[in-house]
Amino acid sequence: MVTIDYRGALGDTICLTAFLPELSRKFNEKIIVNTHWPDVFRENDYVSDIITLAPFGKENALAKKLKSNSLIRFLIDNTRKQLLIRKSSENYLYIDQDYIFHNRHRHFMYSLADQLDLSFTTQIPNIQLSNSEITDIEQVIEDKKNPFIVLSPFAGWKSRLWEKSEFLKIADWLRKNKYKVLEVGGPDDEYQGLGENYVGKLGLREVFALIKKSKLYIGVDSGLYHAAVALQTPSVVIYGPVLAPLRKHAKYSYPVQSNEACIGCSHFLDIGEKNIEKECPFDHRNCMRRIKASDVIDKINQVLY
Repeated sequence: MVTIDYRGALGDTICLTAFLPELSRKFNEKIIVNTHWPDVFRENDYVSDIITLAPFGKENALAKKLKSNSLIRFLIDNTRKQLLIRKSSENYLYIDQDYIFHNRHRHFMYSLADQLDLSFTTQIPNIQLSNSEITDIEQVIEDKKNPFIVLSPFAGWKSRLWEKSEFLKIADWLRKNKYKVLEVGGPDDEYQGLGENYVGKLGLREVFALIKKSKLYIGVDSGLYHAAVALQTPSVVIYGPVLAPLRKHAKYSYPVQSNEACIGCSHFLDIGEKNIEKECPFDHRNCMRRIKASDVIDKINQVLY
């Protein structure tokens, strides 16, 4: 039995799915996943079971539950948990978040592959949906005649957010070109008035299905961008503190990034007291502010026409 135990963010967890086929072939068996994001792995052909992560401090219960099987291999991202799980198995693989951070000048997928002892070439993430999930979301869509495009202006990092005024210009342009605009987000996000409001109204799998049915996904660098790629939906993505070449995927990924000297600061800065996830270390956010709606529209035209 192979168990993946990973506490990454949504986008990072989705990236992990790119390696499930090779990992399954390597051990000649399906994978058990222990995760914060079970919806990412449902219906996956290479996953045999999904466990929802226990709250921090409950790792002993998990170790005890799995201790009887001496063939368990663990992929874990927490040193304390590593010591606990080691009692349960002599064989495990270890994903070290510190390793990923210290190698942030490389593409994230290479850092994952290194620790899985796998190769990375052009693998892309994969989220699988059932036919019923696709059918059910079709019933939710109000206008079933016209093609629609999904916009999501939200991100876990405040420093990745783009100007609302520019997003509104994109939404207006899309409507003028006969596309319906749907805005999606999570339960903690606030509707921005970009299109039909699905913010916080759907479960994660339903959002996945909506993106799968869409003509195009447009947003900033976030978990839903990686989901769109994993669903094989073309994605126009606006980058700032993260360098597009170190985050884009081999397919379905169309980045927009400014030419500011500070772009990609999260890869090379010694952040010090600044929390780059919450604020610009230079206090100007030029990497995002200097990107205009016209830049994004040019990229949309390249993808759609």
